[in-house]
Amino acid sequence: MPLLAADLAYPVMCFSQGHQMLHYARHADELTVCRAKAFNSGFYQHMEIVDRHAQRFGVQAAEKITTMGPFWGFDLLGGQTFRVALALEPLPPDSLAVLKQRLEQAMDGMEALDGHPETKRLVRNASSWAELVAQLADDYYRQY
Repeated sequence: MPLLAADLAYPVMCFSQGHQMLHYARHADELTVCRAKAFNSGFYQHMEIVDRHAQRFGVQAAEKITTMGPFWGFDLLGGQTFRVALALEPLPPDSLAVLKQRLEQAMDGMEALDGHPETKRLVRNASSWAELVAQLADDYYRQY
């Protein structure tokens, strides 16, 4: 039986679109509510999720299950919003050093993180994945 998004230990970090995009989620809603444009462009395809215990999961399938919000989830500026059901599969674990290296590589490819040496310093100096993912998720949601 596949795991579901509700089974994860939050916060989580998600590597999406060939590890070129990072997404943070503090709870299941932030992981499973998605705009139509992101869903249709493959946001969940090949997504890898790492929970606060450094457990890795791959998204096997993502399925739209319902619209979110008034007017069937339509928003003139952002398009339609859906709740998505994710089927997850466990992946082999990585060490903290490997996870940090992958995170830094993903950050290097993101324009939004250019000029943020303090974030990269935080990643390099982190002694636990749980501490690191919690801090990065808090920083992300404080900005946006």
